[in-house]
Amino acid sequence: MKFRQAVFALTLLSITMSCSKDTEDDNSTSKATNVYVIGWEKNDGKNLAKIWKNDTATNLTNCTQ
Repeated sequence: MKFRQAVFALTLLSITMSCSKDTEDDNSTSKATNVYVIGWEKNDGKNLAKIWKNDTATNLTNCTQ
C-alpha cells in the first residue's frame, strides 16, 4: 500500500511540476509587412501614375504627356 501511495505521489508531483504557464511573450518572430498599391490620380486633367508604399505616394510619371 505504501508503494502505491509513493508511486501516486511521485506521478502527481511529476505532472504538476511539468505543467507550467509561459508568461513571457516571444515576439521575436514578428515581421513588418509592406503594403504596395499602384494607381493613378488626375492632375490638371492628366493622369499621373503613382505607387503607394505604406501610405506614402511616389510619382511614376511626370504628367508632361
